[in-house]
Amino acid sequence: MDQQTNRHPAATHHEVAPYGSWRSPVTARIIAEGGVGINLPQSVGESLYWIELRPTENGRYVVVRRAPDGETADVTPEGRSARTLVHEYGGGMYVPFRNEHGGESVIFSDQADQRLYRQDLEETAAGEAAGAAGADAGPAGAGEPARWSAPVPLTPAPPAERAYRYADGRVTPDGRTLVAVRERHEADGSVVNDLVSLPTDGSAEPRVVASGHDFYAAPRISADGRRVAWLSWDHPRMPWDGTELWAAELAGDGGVSGERLVAELLPVIDNLERAIDHTTAGGDLKDLLTGVEAVHTQLVGVLGKEGVEVIDPFGQPFDPMLQQAVSQKEDADVPEGTVVEVFQKGYSLGGRVIRSAMVVVSSGGPSPEE
Repeated sequence: MDQQTNRHPAATHHEVAPYGSWRSPVTARIIAEGGVGINLPQSVGESLYWIELRPTENGRYVVVRRAPDGETADVTPEGRSARTLVHEYGGGMYVPFRNEHGGESVIFSDQADQRLYRQDLEETAAGEAAGAAGADAGPAGAGEPARWSAPVPLTPAPPAERAYRYADGRVTPDGRTLVAVRERHEADGSVVNDLVSLPTDGSAEPRVVASGHDFYAAPRISADGRRVAWLSWDHPRMPWDGTELWAAELAGDGGVSGERLVAELLPVIDNLERAIDHTTAGGDLKDLLTGVEAVHTQLVGVLGKEGVEVIDPFGQPFDPMLQQAVSQKEDADVPEGTVVEVFQKGYSLGGRVIRSAMVVVSSGGPSPEE
């Protein structure tokens, strides 16, 4: 303490600044560089792929591959960033796949121009051309990281900078056709979303396979490559309260036909309207209940034909991959972790969960092993 001034020596170094303008030594750059973001894991055989967001590389998005032997290496070359701007916030910017020659390939959206590019796994560490021995060849990547080809554009240059954008692509099992969401920014300022297909070798321009809705998302191809499903919705509804599920036949040339899901839902709507008319005319409520139950059975049957299955886990052990626990209920007579109530059933499409069941799980009971 300074006895003459009655002040602490350090006080002379204090700085008074207006509210909100104090200069902190902790900068936004320091916080952003604190870690690498990892997203969108996918696989091709025993090879694993994912996206890394690297703050220290100016926020570059990089596709990374882990070979079957554990060797990890970048796929996206320096100077490129794999990011899509579809729906502005992006997502689904790359897809790895087994190509038409049996090797591994990656298609990605380049952040700079939003075109789609393809890279092929050119050579294994042993020097064997990837895919030359077919899909049954031994695992690539032993020793030094395998080499990748330079990115080759698959989509034409857009009429204006970043005018055509692509996202959420999926490739057919034969490796020849890509189905993806496309977003077109027109000269008049309008934005048009559609679903397109194109050959993975870039030999033809994208062709429209679905259009007419404000938004498209999540195209998924069946295991045999003969069918494709996707989601769509329109303003002013949000995707969680107004999404439509479509399914159609997928031809070898990338065309689609026979949106049977929508066609088969029309009779369900007709029967619901008949039930409403019956009640409005003073019909018996018991008859109404019988009619609604019949419509429900009809709707479940239609969805079942399209590969949609109900997830009703009542009485089963809780599975976090299929269910979402909203609360617990003590029950000493029921094994611990058993689903005792189902608030909302879940659904799966082709074995993939599209909505988890909302359940109540038991606690305080005996162990399941007892």
